[in-house]
Amino acid sequence: MSDRTPTERAMNAQRQALGLDWRGIHTRAGKSHNTLRNVRLEERVDPETLHAFDDALGFERGSLARVRATQDPSAVRLLDDPAPTGYDSTAATVEGAEWLDERPLEGGGVAWTLTRIIDGRPASMSIADFDSTPIDVVRQELREVMNEAEVRQRRRLARKR
Repeated sequence: MSDRTPTERAMNAQRQALGLDWRGIHTRAGKSHNTLRNVRLEERVDPETLHAFDDALGFERGSLARVRATQDPSAVRLLDDPAPTGYDSTAATVEGAEWLDERPLEGGGVAWTLTRIIDGRPASMSIADFDSTPIDVVRQELREVMNEAEVRQRRRLARKR
């Protein structure tokens, strides 16, 4: 993409500042690669999708919509702390490293996403919490599911060999 849109330029600058590749961005947003492509190309997407990418990049909500409206990549506003809960950019390539992100949901809930590096790639599990479950309980539940998924993945790969 040599002719980058203003939205893509804004996203790319922040992505690089966070030390992430595009996969890391769409994983953090909980959206597909195709959805990320649509956002970058300024194709029509719903406002919640833009909010998910604002959150993933550490932008104040509404920043990407503002860039689209003004065609000015500098129209983004960073949150005070652009890194989500527990995220450590240096851990993003260390085998077994994990971090927990949170994203507010409509209706007062929170979407928790645990991401772990498995075989050099990020793997994520998410849970929606509307009951104010303590973070240590959420983290433990997500770890148990992630551990089971990792075991199943290793068994599947072993059968292929």
